[in-house]
Amino acid sequence: MPTSLHDLLVQIFVETPELAIDLAGARLGIGEATAYEVRPLSGELGQLLAPQHRADAVLLLQRDGSPALAVVLEVQLSRDDEKRYSWPVYLTGVRARLRCPTLLAVVSPYPEVAKWAAGPIALGPGVGRIQPLVIGPERIPPVTDLEQAKANVRLAFLSAVARPVGDEAVEVAWAAIRAAQGLGEDLGWLYTHLILENLGERERETMEAKMEPIPEYKNAFARKYVAQGRAEGRAEGKAEGKAEGKAEGEAEGEAKGKAEGEAMGEAKALLAFLAARQLSLSGEARERILACRDLATLDRWIARAAAARTLAELFEEQG
Repeated sequence: MPTSLHDLLVQIFVETPELAIDLAGARLGIGEATAYEVRPLSGELGQLLAPQHRADAVLLLQRDGSPALAVVLEVQLSRDDEKRYSWPVYLTGVRARLRCPTLLAVVSPYPEVAKWAAGPIALGPGVGRIQPLVIGPERIPPVTDLEQAKANVRLAFLSAVARPVGDEAVEVAWAAIRAAQGLGEDLGWLYTHLILENLGERERETMEAKMEPIPEYKNAFARKYVAQGRAEGRAEGKAEGKAEGKAEGEAEGEAKGKAEGEAMGEAKALLAFLAARQLSLSGEARERILACRDLATLDRWIARAAAARTLAELFEEQG
């Protein structure tokens, strides 16, 4: 499963390459796109490019079984001037291997990054330049209707990511999140988490308020990791409590073991959930969680972990 916004966007275009062609529109200069078979070559990039020059994806348009156009597709979420040097390598490498016209398409849902990516790449005096074809937020239509979002969840997700702030942001995000629940527990949560994480602060608060009465939207992904962490932690804590409580008698040991197990279970559940969300933990933060024995505090941290973007947000007002 993808683990970041970049990885998920790449997966979306690999699994539905037609989406990139539709969003690029007539600028591809190929006429009616439906006349072509579109297939991704991401799994074959090792044969297309050297390992140090690996594009996010390559889409091949074929007509009558023959290559008609190759699209080197890059997902760009931030400005990276090094790409001005590596992109031409991707382009010429794919063109040499596939022996067909090849263009560079850059997908960015962020206006400033899309503007930067659209700049021509000068190769040198007398050797011309490369003009990236950019699929920016203006090329991604707003999806606010739930039925439309369910019919094309990937486009709905793109629509939400391309609109992190503004009047439409919450409406588009809400349609995408509701539609994503049909993707299954883990993937549905990943869509939800990345949409929430991408929203502006005001829009995110509004979305979380809409979601609060519907726990399954925020808790579906958490349930598996929390349950797993609790089971492991309770077993470990119970064993430790019994060992420490032997000197106090069997009854005291049982009671201590149960209390220790409950707290350890909550702490392990929180650590498992944070790891699944890929929030990096300092050694100090990890020790703080494992040392906490107040169940109310641990439960509060678990609830916050569903939407926290930083450890500061997880622990705020608790120190």
